[in-house]
Amino acid sequence: MMATASSFLSRPKRAGRARIRLTAVLAILAAGICLAAPARGAGPNPSPAPSLPQSLKGITLEDAMGEFTLTLWTDPPIADYHLSYPRNPDRFAIDLPGRWARPEKTLYRLSNDTVKHIAVTHHPDRLRVFLYLKHPDPLAPYIYESLKGLVLRLKKTHLFHPPPSRPVRPGAAAGKSAAGADNGAAYIGALREVKIAAEENGFTVRLVLDGPPAEHAFFTLLDESPPKLVLDIKGRWRNPGPTARPSAAAGLRGVRVGEHAGFLRVVMDLAEGAAFAVTVETAEDGLLVRARSQP
Repeated sequence: MMATASSFLSRPKRAGRARIRLTAVLAILAAGICLAAPARGAGPNPSPAPSLPQSLKGITLEDAMGEFTLTLWTDPPIADYHLSYPRNPDRFAIDLPGRWARPEKTLYRLSNDTVKHIAVTHHPDRLRVFLYLKHPDPLAPYIYESLKGLVLRLKKTHLFHPPPSRPVRPGAAAGKSAAGADNGAAYIGALREVKIAAEENGFTVRLVLDGPPAEHAFFTLLDESPPKLVLDIKGRWRNPGPTARPSAAAGLRGVRVGEHAGFLRVVMDLAEGAAFAVTVETAEDGLLVRARSQP
């Protein structure tokens, strides 16, 4: 009876252990099924498709009286660019950052009095377009984006070299330069004020003159230290104010003004590494330079 009672009492314990083991096995199997079966609709994460490179479809040129126009046809339209003026040899350079396909044509030979030829060079991180000039005379560039790509206009202004000096006439006032004696050119007017303003993505420089200048030329010297934006205003203009003005605008260190025999020169000294897209606008009271920072 004792044995029977002992056997009877031990059965529930064995049954309990069996149930625990069975529960553990079922839990392991369920976990394995969950791990092995992918979720509905889930699959391997697709890698992003590589973006297609930008492409230069072509270059068109127009050479009208007083202006040379270059149009870069691109796909898609250009959103980022940088214009500079390297020297030796004199040329304009348009940098187009990004990934570009190799252009089919890389050299354009021209027959005009402004640009000798155009060269396109391909780089891993950019495309460069060079306009090799026929003369070192300043040109006034104006660059802007369009739905078809990028347009660069060069206004021909071969007007900013002082005329050759003539010998001083006998009896001329002592200390008067030959350039001053030549033609007795009077001042057109004066530079009344230089207003420098910081903007969210660049700066503006407003040159307040006695009136709008007849002609002006603008170019960049980015290979110098510090890099410079240079604006020449044709004619004899007086600068009664300081020759150097400091700037608090980001990227612009200061503005310098110098009187020359045939023009007034305004030099905007930039910070090292600064890159701007620049336009020059004629206003009723002078000129307005707008500089937009480029990445």
